[in-house]
Amino acid sequence: QKTAYEMTIKIWDTETGEELRTLRGHTSGVRCLQFDDTKLISGSMDRTLKVWNWRTGECISTYTGHQGGVIGLHFDASILVSGSTDATVKVWNFEDKSTFLLRGHTDWVNAVRVDTLSRTVFSASDDCTVKLWDLDSKNCIRTFEGHVGQVQQVVPLPREFEIEEEHDLECDANSTTSDSP
Repeated sequence: QKTAYEMTIKIWDTETGEELRTLRGHTSGVRCLQFDDTKLISGSMDRTLKVWNWRTGECISTYTGHQGGVIGLHFDASILVSGSTDATVKVWNFEDKSTFLLRGHTDWVNAVRVDTLSRTVFSASDDCTVKLWDLDSKNCIRTFEGHVGQVQQVVPLPREFEIEEEHDLECDANSTTSDSP
């Protein structure tokens, strides 16, 4: 059974609800995107990433290199990272135009997160693991195991956060918070 995904990207004015523009160019479903003040980067099941000027609608460039659909991406400063159904993570350097693949997952890579400061990348996969990669050595530093299902997302806590010492907490939907003792 094939799932249909939208092949276009729409830019909306959130104040008025008006559709400002539609970005067309992918030939299969768009699965992920991220934008900043100047550009929008999209990843698609057509195995490509596209860099857009979202203000004008112009497609600036198309990146190819995955053997499967692109389902996760994240960029920070000069580094773009993508995750694919081909079980790889691809790193793209905007400055020197270099690229390389990180191999080690055994199933779809659903989400990626790059941290330029520490020169690392996290990846989350259908193989039930999260991996931490070193951008300089291009090696997996650590594999986090313990999920019993496919890992759909990874978001590292900011460095200033402190973890409570309790483990395996469950969210109780019936609990309430009160200011009184």
